[in-house]
Amino acid sequence: MLTKWRRSVGVLFALVGTTCPVLAEPGPSVSFLIDQPVSLMSFGLARLSDFLVQRYGPGSSHLLASPLSGPATYSPQVVYNWDENSIILLFWPFGERQQGWDYEEECKQLFSFIRYEAGVDPQTGRVQKGLPRSLIAMYFQQVGYSSKGIDEAATKIDGIVNFVFYGGTSGFVCTGSLLDTGYAVQH
Repeated sequence: MLTKWRRSVGVLFALVGTTCPVLAEPGPSVSFLIDQPVSLMSFGLARLSDFLVQRYGPGSSHLLASPLSGPATYSPQVVYNWDENSIILLFWPFGERQQGWDYEEECKQLFSFIRYEAGVDPQTGRVQKGLPRSLIAMYFQQVGYSSKGIDEAATKIDGIVNFVFYGGTSGFVCTGSLLDTGYAVQH
């Protein structure tokens, strides 16, 4: 019985192997991309972007405090501006806000919370004692081991992280930096 089963399975595999089309190989564009190494900068930007989407994106909610109230969700994006040597965390409100919404207060709370979660003291704008760098900068390090040169470079990331919050269709724009305590409103 077992021999008959093995023979049936063998015949099945032989038939499938001869009747299935040959698998295609990657084309030149895909092969080129496969051969490209991923830099720690690209890897860090991707890891930071994933964190922001999980923490602030659709399906999650950041609770706003008084005078605003309720959950707020954003469409976050991370970009590197080559010309300004700046990592920019962009936030657009996801979903409608009520008429007369205080976007400046929302910006203030959002930036304060991001800094706090990143390990930056909200009173001083500096990385909290006991941390060698912000938690944002840690996304730009190797995983599983450390290297003095890479750790030093990651620490300098803190100084180039900036935020931009767009107030939906209101035209409100607010900017700030990770190592700061405030924000600036642009109209």
